[in-house]
Amino acid sequence: MSQNQNDEKGLGKGIKLITSEQINTLPVSIREWVGNQKVHSGLHKIQMEDEEYTLISLGMRPNPGYQLQVTNIVQQDNQVKVEVAEQEPTPGTFYPQMIVYPFILTKSDVPINVEGLSHAQTKNPQSK
Repeated sequence: MSQNQNDEKGLGKGIKLITSEQINTLPVSIREWVGNQKVHSGLHKIQMEDEEYTLISLGMRPNPGYQLQVTNIVQQDNQVKVEVAEQEPTPGTFYPQMIVYPFILTKSDVPINVEGLSHAQTKNPQSK
């Protein structure tokens, strides 16, 4: 599993970044959903109780040099705009050749809009 190296932190009012270590503490249904959706590039959302999980995924990449970074967070009324960017491998750096699925997972009690994915798609979790 590949995820950017941000520490656990709040990204803004009502939004929290879920680290790779914290994923194992999530409900089984959310862990399964992340595992199924991270292979698909785009924006994926699922509602559980009064919280929304948002998965921003790059899909399959050939090495861990590819990462997804949060570049900016803007509070807008009752929602949060999260800007992301794909970080490509550093030229001249050796990376092991292994398939990775870079993603960012957030949990929030406010709506999240994501900008920066050139082919972001909103996936309905009920339509797999």
